[in-house]
Order: sequence, then structure tokens, then C-alpha cells
Amino acid sequence: MRIIVLVDAPTGGAGNIAQLLAGELAKEGNEVTLLFTSQHTMDKRYSMPNVTCGIVNLSVSGFGKLRRTKIQVDKLRKSLQEYRPELVICFLGQLVAFAGMASIGAPWRLIACERNDPKREPLRLSANIMRFIGYCRSDSVSVQFKHYGEIYGSLFKKKCCVTPNYINTPTRTKSYEPKESSRKIRFISLGRIVPQKNFESMVDLFQRVHSLRRETELHIYGDGSLGGSTERKLVDLIKKKAIDDAVVLHGPTKAPYDVLADSDIYLMTSKYEGFPNALCEAMAVGLPCVAFECHKGLHEIVDNRVNGFLIDRNDQEAFVNCCIELIDDATLRKTMGEQAKNLPNRFSKSAVTQSWKDCIRHAMGY
Repeated sequence: MRIIVLVDAPTGGAGNIAQLLAGELAKEGNEVTLLFTSQHTMDKRYSMPNVTCGIVNLSVSGFGKLRRTKIQVDKLRKSLQEYRPELVICFLGQLVAFAGMASIGAPWRLIACERNDPKREPLRLSANIMRFIGYCRSDSVSVQFKHYGEIYGSLFKKKCCVTPNYINTPTRTKSYEPKESSRKIRFISLGRIVPQKNFESMVDLFQRVHSLRRETELHIYGDGSLGGSTERKLVDLIKKKAIDDAVVLHGPTKAPYDVLADSDIYLMTSKYEGFPNALCEAMAVGLPCVAFECHKGLHEIVDNRVNGFLIDRNDQEAFVNCCIELIDDATLRKTMGEQAKNLPNRFSKSAVTQSWKDCIRHAMGY
């Protein structure tokens, strides 16, 4: 089968999962093309020897919004027609809308992949309407947790297929050797520097932790180029809080398992999420986490007080207290971290690939 996997960039959670999915589908004998829509470098994180990669440039300058959208949809339609796919698998909200409109009247089947909690993702009315059109044209809608299928009531429930993310066995895991007394406790978080990830709240909370436990530092790894002024505001906040000696913004990393294994505690303060890849990678490496419960599906990943802490989104005091508890108790960090290492067994490549096969069969009408 000729399949196109469409995503904005090779970075970030959606980019990672798109690469893994493309590679697995190619192993099954499919002719797979992975298309990126951004002008980012195509540096890929995973080996995909049988996958063709390309860029479809959807950038348009000038014109009003409606005209600009039409030009982008026409560009995408033309590009898809050139590849003559039998199936298009499209990641992320705006691209789902574009792909849906570009696929009206086209012969290929379409799977729309919802990678965030659709009830919490803030969309303008126009974007919500476009997403609705994308869902209407789609033959299947891939969601990461069952309750995500309740978007727009039960209208698209029969189209929804649950496809959780792959969690690979990491190439390196946390070694719980006795900590050198001079080494600081290293908090870490990975993610694009965009408003969704709520890193400003993380810095605020870490400042409170750092004021109580000076032997701490926070390292944030992520691409800031997609978040507009978000990264600049974050830098200004770090300086304002006078913690620039304890908080480091590194930019994206090509060695996530190494930087995670060299750290102690993972933090997540997102306003909304889908299946949080970076959190899962950190847990697979063996880090206990402190995370805000931005949706109920996270309970399928974080077993509270067993492999990490899952905090009510409004309870900042509890977030700080759980960080302090992990700082002060090395045995607890180790116990939770060892439990977290079991996560890849629950979301193995074979199990997740089978869920995608089921979704594809559903879309193709088999």
C-alpha cells in the first residue's frame, strides 16, 4: 500500500511518533513517504531505511487569512496528488484541517491523528470549524485515550480508534549509584518551548523549590523556534526570578536518553497534552516524575505515588511538596524510578503497531 505520513516537523512528540510509525509500516512491506511541512532540517531521530522523506512547503506570505488558507490547501492537494497515495495519515490539528480539505473528492483514505486532548486544546472558532471539516472527511480518527473520542459529543465516536504512542526501551537507563554529596539534584523537562507546555509555571514552581533546597537545578531541553515570543519571555522570567544560575535552557537534544539518565527528577506542567512522549521516555529511563494531571488519561501512565506523582492541576503547593519529598528521599527516588522503568512493557512496539494496523483496516473499510 502507498502510504503518506504527514507531520509538521521531525522534532517534538508528533514528529517522533510519525517517524516510528512510518518505519514500522515500511517494515510491513508498504511504500511509505514521510512528509514534513515545516522548513526545519530533516535531521531524523530514528533509522528508517525504507522510508522516503520529503518536504511540502505550505508557507504563504501576504494575502488575507481565507485566501492564504486556500493557497495552502491547494499546495497540499497538489503535493499529495503527485505521490498518488492510497492512505494519508495526518498528525496535528491544523494539518488535519488542511489535509481534510485537500482530500475532499480525492481517492485516498484519510486518518486524522488527534495528539492532544481536544477538549482542552485552545482553538479559535475558525480553527475549530476547520478541524471539524477535517474530521468529517477522515475515514478514521486516531486518538490516544478512549475519552478523547468524545469530542463533538458522539458524532465521530464510530470513527475513533485508540492508538497510544510507542514507548521504546531506552538505550540508556538511570543508574542509582550513591549520589556524590557535592552533586546537585537535577530536575529536567523536555518539550517544545510553546505556551502549551507552560514552562513559565514550571520556572515559578522551581524557584519555590530552589529557595527551600539550594542544591537543585533545572534543565529544559526543547525547540523554541515554534513558540514565537515564548522562549524570550521564559528567559526574562528566569532572570527576574534571579535563578539564571540554576535554570538552563539547552535547546533541543539529539541524545534524550543520555540527558535523562544524567538527571534525577522529571517535571511536567503542561496545560494540555496528548500522550506525553517526553514524560514516558523519562519514566522508561528510570526517573520519578512530578506532573500536573492535565487529563484523566495520564492515570494510565503515572500510578500516583508508585512510579511518580500526579498532581491536581490547581494544587501548586502539592507540586512543590512532592518535589521536596523526592529531593530529600533518595530511596523513594530509586523505588519510583525502578517502577517507572516498566512502562515500555505496557506500550511495546508490537502492541502499538497492532493498534495502528486495526486503525488502518478501519479506515480502508476492511
